[in-house]
Amino acid sequence: MKDAVLLEKHTYTIEDQRLFSQLSGDYNPMHINTSIARREKFGEIVVHGVFSLTKCLNAFVRHLTLRGIKSMVLDDISGKFPNPVFLNKEASCYLINDDPKNTVIGIFYGDMLLTELSFTYKKIEIHDELELENNSIKEHKIKDIQIHEMIDSKGTYSLLLDRKIFQKLFPDLCSGISRELIATLFSLTRIVGMECPGRQSIFSSFKLQKQVNKNQDSGKLTFQTTRVVPKYFKIDISVETNTYIGKINAFYRPKPTKQENIEEVKKLVKNDSFIGQVALIIGGSRGLGEITAKIISAGGGTPIITYYQGQKDAESLVKEIDNSGGECYKHYFDVESPNELFDFLVNKNIRPTHIYYFASGKIFQPRDRHFEMNQFRKFTDIYINYFFELYSKYREYWPNEKLKIFYPSTVLAGASTKYIEYSLSKMSGEHLCTHLENQDANLNINIERLPGILTDQNLGFNYQELESPLAIMLKVLKKMK
Repeated sequence: MKDAVLLEKHTYTIEDQRLFSQLSGDYNPMHINTSIARREKFGEIVVHGVFSLTKCLNAFVRHLTLRGIKSMVLDDISGKFPNPVFLNKEASCYLINDDPKNTVIGIFYGDMLLTELSFTYKKIEIHDELELENNSIKEHKIKDIQIHEMIDSKGTYSLLLDRKIFQKLFPDLCSGISRELIATLFSLTRIVGMECPGRQSIFSSFKLQKQVNKNQDSGKLTFQTTRVVPKYFKIDISVETNTYIGKINAFYRPKPTKQENIEEVKKLVKNDSFIGQVALIIGGSRGLGEITAKIISAGGGTPIITYYQGQKDAESLVKEIDNSGGECYKHYFDVESPNELFDFLVNKNIRPTHIYYFASGKIFQPRDRHFEMNQFRKFTDIYINYFFELYSKYREYWPNEKLKIFYPSTVLAGASTKYIEYSLSKMSGEHLCTHLENQDANLNINIERLPGILTDQNLGFNYQELESPLAIMLKVLKKMK
């Protein structure tokens, strides 16, 4: 970024997120609820785009203040959110173009653009400031409807601004920019995150233009969908206040995947297919691990599922299998500390005959460079180090028992891909599996390079092209008898 000026670096916290939700009224769980966000498209909590954008404004106003400019009026303002900002990861805010007729500010991880803010402004004092109601916005029910139901959606908001929270999050903005404009920006994220599309939303971009609108009540904002394209998950929304008109571009985010229920699985599995199989399923609370547990139970086997964050998902799965007449165990498992899991197995007098290793890292992550060593180390830990420790711990307890392991690899292994860290670690994991088999006469490891599968991690707008986890795992489990 030649000639760009670094305005600030900032790391967002969950406390920041909760305060901004009160300030904006956008309580979408993708922004504040870890257990729900982990099942959504990005796999973790995402910072509100308008939050990061307003941080840009705050940094720029501070920059102007140091140059003796106390306030400004924005005529046109637009924002884009091409990539997510995550918690607890430092992001850099750069002034890319310093021109009142075309100011451009961006937030980056390395060279990756996350948020872009563009505007025109005049260096003049703010007069006749509209007095906004001094209140935070209490959480209300979030809309959760299908995209075709959003045609002709409309609504009206009062422009509110909790001065105490605003001062805490954006101390330099308190006198530098119109509070009415700030409240308008916050209303945009509330529209997208809570109303339209609501729960399954992605805020893509917006544009606002300063224009006196005598037909609009002062202190109010109205919105209405102008175009809904279900095929492309796209929603366009018009917005109007007394002083600005504009447009929002948003997308409807596909819902987290639901695996087939146990009764549906039973229709495809003979009830004696897996009798005698005691399956330790690492990462069994959702996705491939969840469907594997259901298949094994449907065939008369006994799954033991482990979870790390998904306790509620694990409890729900155990209940479903138990209610169907099967038997399923669950246990918390940190791949870095396998001792507690094996103590649990011994205390329950359970000896696994099979291990299914679905421990996974977050594959689709923003990157600073072409190769991220820290990401590679994380993948290496998960797919090589922790896998080997799990196998070694098993052999400590049962040194001579026959053991079958399923090691899921990927079609990306060895392929030309931008996810090179993931590809290399999976290839190394395959070599480790082959080495262990050669050293252990009682060990059989089935390595499968799996295609794109419809799980939470692959959730995106191309989800119709992904393969069914049930179909894939039925084929795999036939080889694991």
